[in-house]
Amino acid sequence: MVTDFPFLMQSMAWPLALLLAWFLGERLYEAWQVPRVTSYVAVGLAGSLINLPG
Repeated sequence: MVTDFPFLMQSMAWPLALLLAWFLGERLYEAWQVPRVTSYVAVGLAGSLINLPG
């Protein structure tokens, strides 16, 4: 059983961020023909604003 929750959350951060960027990219492209890379940049910028203690 994993009891080190900060490590678990930290190890899940990148895969979840990539999944979110991909999902938003596909939905925005289908709805409004927004280039997919726009959502990748937006998720990256939003992620850089989060300051997680390491």
